[in-house]
This record gives sequence, C-alpha cells and structure tokens, in this order.
Amino acid sequence: MMPFTRADTSILGQWWWTVDRWSLAAIAALMAFGALLAAASSPAVAERIGLDEFYFIKRHFMLLPVAIAMILAVSAMTPTQVRRMAVIAFLGCIVLLTATLLFGIEIKGARRWLSIAGFSLQATEFVKPMFAVVAAWLFSEAAHDPRFPGRLICTALFATVIALVIAQPDLGQAVVITGVWMAQFFLAGLPMWLVAGLVVLGVSGLVGSYFTLSHVASRIDRFIDPKQILFLADDSMIAAASFFQSIQMAFQLGGMTECGAIDPGQTVAVGISVPVGTGHAQQLEGSDTTGARQVRTLA
Repeated sequence: MMPFTRADTSILGQWWWTVDRWSLAAIAALMAFGALLAAASSPAVAERIGLDEFYFIKRHFMLLPVAIAMILAVSAMTPTQVRRMAVIAFLGCIVLLTATLLFGIEIKGARRWLSIAGFSLQATEFVKPMFAVVAAWLFSEAAHDPRFPGRLICTALFATVIALVIAQPDLGQAVVITGVWMAQFFLAGLPMWLVAGLVVLGVSGLVGSYFTLSHVASRIDRFIDPKQILFLADDSMIAAASFFQSIQMAFQLGGMTECGAIDPGQTVAVGISVPVGTGHAQQLEGSDTTGARQVRTLA
C-alpha cells in the first residue's frame, strides 16, 4: 500500500510522487555499504596511526544523519532552487579550494584538507557535484539561447576548478572532474573535432603528469605492476609487500577447487626486491645488497 495518494497535495505527498525513488534506494544502499566497509576496515587503520579503535566509525555514523538530511532536503527542492543552491555552493567551494591552498593541512607534500572547527574538510568532494549541476545548467541555457555564452563561461569555470585542484596537487580528482565535464559537453552537442582535441589534450596531460609528478608515476607504475614497491624510510615497504602478496595468494588459492584457508602457524615467504644502495635491505631478514626476503608466520 502506497504511503501517499496522488491526490495528496502535502509537501511529503508531492515529494513522494516526484522524487526518483530508484535513485533514492540506490543512494541508501550505497550509504549502507559504505558504513559496512567503514566498520570493517577502519579499526585497523585507526590503531595503526595511534587513534581509538572506533574513531573513524564514530565520526562516520555521527555525520551519516547529516548527510541523509541534506540528501532529503535537496531532493525536495524544485529545479530552480537546485540551480540557485548549486551556484551559491559552487562559489563557496571556490573559496574553500583557495583557502585550502593557503591554509590547508600539508600531508606528504599535498594540501587537500582544510581544518574547520575540528573537522577535516576536503573541498574537492563538494565542488564535484556542484560544478556538475552548474555546468549542466550553463550547457542547457546555451542550447536554448545561442546568444548566451554558456559554453564559454562553463569552460572558464572548468579551467578555474582544475587549476585549483592541480595546485594541491590532486590528479585523481582532476581526472574525475574532467571526465564528467567532457561527458556533459559531449551530450550538449560538442563537435567531434573538439572531442578529439580534448581527448588528445587529456592524454597529453596524463603523460605530462607521469613525467613531472613523482607520486603519480609511482601509482601508475604500481597499478601496471603491483610487485613494484614504493620504498620509504619506514615499514610501509613491508606492509605494501605483504598486501600485494596477500592479493596474489587469494587468487592462487581461491576458485571452485580452492585448497582452503591457510593453517595457523604456516609460514609464507614474501619476496621483496630491494635496489642496490637503498639501505632497506638491512631491515629485513636474509638481506644482502641486491635483495631481501621476509618470512613471517600467519597467526
């Protein structure tokens, strides 16, 4: 039985018959899955960095009701109200992105987080949906009125956002924003020669990032060949090697005819190649100047 009839003219009744319920259900499922992943994986991370075991879980579930309230509030808005809200929020995000570069927390050479009243805020996560709505509105207005320079304005805003994100630097978020904007531009009637030009420009940007940003090159190398380890002056190398070894073993031992779980106490050899002269070989057992092998017991 439906909670509201079509004759119901109340705010809740109108909301129920106008909201995309399938999208709402998908968002609810995604939030539930995210909460499950946070509860399952965050305690180990919290302990590793010296925080309370349930630190991230508490913060996640503390902010979850706020997110649900914001989603329901936005879903009840009219298209005009959504556009106005997106424009105002987008301008606020530009201010936050600028403030992040000036006053943000620097972590491993990047400024991506802004501390406000005890909360860490990543402005790029907010600018993505806001810019998508603003860009869609500008493209739509340009299609309805050819005299309106919607595409030019949208391109200028895109360049501003990308410049602020790259300056952090955050190549991953820049790629996501670029992909969404290019898809919107294509759907708005972008000529094919411009599509080809943007694709070439995007690929050139990725190639240039690989040769100019060391962390980007490291991540791409490890994605192509997971056996490559980023050598750091701490235990990160050992942890990364164990992680990739676990993935390899999971695929090798799994399947329809799997051999079962590894018995407690069974030793597993994790081979780690160490470049000559790095000084890390001496940190592991059985080390020499060309390589090292760590043998650990699975408990």
